[in-house]
Amino acid sequence: SPEALSTPAPDSNIGTDWVWYTVQSGDSYWSIASARPGIGLADILHLNDIAPESLRPGMRIRIPVR
Repeated sequence: SPEALSTPAPDSNIGTDWVWYTVQSGDSYWSIASARPGIGLADILHLNDIAPESLRPGMRIRIPVR
């Protein structure tokens, strides 16, 4: 149906200014941000409602794209 074509799949990043990232062992918001030039810690924190101390391997967070 036409509706199905206009609704992105849950894992789709079409039309967004962020991408999904799966947290790895040892990751922190700071380490994730520092590995991406032009992306600040505040940018990542703004997109995610997960407290920094709650990050765990396997969680999916949003990372802004520039």
